[in-house]
Amino acid sequence: MRFRRLYWVTEQISPSGESEIRGVFTSVPDLIEHCLQVLGETSDLRLSLVELDRVGKPLLTWVSKSGDDIAGLLDPFVKTGELSRDEVQRVIDAVTAISR
Repeated sequence: MRFRRLYWVTEQISPSGESEIRGVFTSVPDLIEHCLQVLGETSDLRLSLVELDRVGKPLLTWVSKSGDDIAGLLDPFVKTGELSRDEVQRVIDAVTAISR
């Protein structure tokens, strides 16, 4: 697997709106295995894609139950080659499973 300059930041958002960072991941398999499969159904998930060593706004932010199209948000990263279609589909499948 090649080194990525992109990192996945996962936050669990409580019903009161407080957020807690649950993890920072460098790969889709680790994101899915160590975070997305263990988040509770009582909280929303905020998933952000951030660039290594960059201060400022995340490259993308998606919140479960927001209705935003995560596939559409991730598509530009497929076009640049930073993510594969397979990785994006795996993320979509994982967040769909926990957002039900």
